[in-house]
Amino acid sequence: MEKVHFVKKLVRQGTSLYVLVPKEFAKLLEVKEGDLVEVEIRKARMPEGVKVLQSLVRYWKWARPRLKEFSDEEVMRFFQCFGLEQEKSEGVEKKEKVIKGFEKELEERYGKDFVEKYKIFKEEILKLKKDEKAAREFFESYVGEMVKEMKEKFRMSEEQEAHVRKKLEEAKEKYLSKAKK
Repeated sequence: MEKVHFVKKLVRQGTSLYVLVPKEFAKLLEVKEGDLVEVEIRKARMPEGVKVLQSLVRYWKWARPRLKEFSDEEVMRFFQCFGLEQEKSEGVEKKEKVIKGFEKELEERYGKDFVEKYKIFKEEILKLKKDEKAAREFFESYVGEMVKEMKEKFRMSEEQEAHVRKKLEEAKEKYLSKAKK
């Protein structure tokens, strides 16, 4: 892996500001203390992204009741790991071997308990991807909740609300038609 993208808060040390690189990213990039790295800094478009992510986690937990036993932070971490796993195994001939290796890396970093929970998370997400009815129910709930949240936050007119609902419905249908293939 050549580069990773993440959002972190700047921390003050003396008169300087610094960013901590999470160890899982350092390991993925195969960098260690003393290595030279290229740094690009720009202000993140937050906190809106964080709020959407947290609300998304809430709806995933609603859609898959087995995920309710996990904290929001765990679910977010599992999403990150799942994304990395998908990225690593995409287009690979021996996918199972890559996934086993990835899970072994996770176990070394976070422990056996984390990997067991991650497997439950992954099983639930993959079931939802395969189960069109569950995916449709999830999206219907998500669309309704997002429109409600946006209406309250932005004080939308009924016309604006209808437009947002239509766009979210189109995105839902696009996703569901891809899932069928």
